[in-house]
Amino acid sequence: DKTIEAMRDIVWLIRPGEETWQQMLTRFRETAAKLLRAHEYTLVVKGDANDDRLPLEFKRDIFLIYKEVLNNIVRHAEAENVDIEIDCRRNRLQLSIKDDGIGFNNLDQEFREGNGLRNLRMRAQAIGANLRVRSALTEGTSVQLVIPMP
Repeated sequence: DKTIEAMRDIVWLIRPGEETWQQMLTRFRETAAKLLRAHEYTLVVKGDANDDRLPLEFKRDIFLIYKEVLNNIVRHAEAENVDIEIDCRRNRLQLSIKDDGIGFNNLDQEFREGNGLRNLRMRAQAIGANLRVRSALTEGTSVQLVIPMP
């Protein structure tokens, strides 16, 4: 099942003709429904979802950041609730994902980022996005990505 889902993602990410913001939002909704089926979650979209085409790299990195954050919640957070907000206004995208899980102390000097957080930062940097990850033990985690729309 995981292999089939991974292949489906790859085909979707590289398929021409499925590169609009509206289609991206549909994919975000489908992905949340699959990955967060054991959680209570909300997904709120604000702003304009248009049919402008998205550059392949932008689409790929935004989607993979989104999916990585949701996978981290499923694997590590022990969360019950997840709130996702996507706000696309004034030619900028703001993606916020918050959970009420166990969290981690990323402000501790002893904290070492794992591959997941490093990958998020590298993808965000590649598309000129500002990524903020805030977490504290027993207080959950909040991930915010802000990027100008291409």
